[in-house]
Amino acid sequence: MILKLGMLLIILGTVIIFGSDILFKRGKITTLQSLLKIKLIGLGLTIAATLLMIFGK
Repeated sequence: MILKLGMLLIILGTVIIFGSDILFKRGKITTLQSLLKIKLIGLGLTIAATLLMIFGK
């Protein structure tokens, strides 16, 4: 169960990280500061997912 949650969080974090680039190019995200905040949220999700999968065995 925890492994599946970790996989889901990794996928979600990856979509957030790479999706924010697309939104920035389209003009939906206007400043670099907000882009950085969104990328940090995605990075935090992937790190949390990695820790869940490592220690959740």
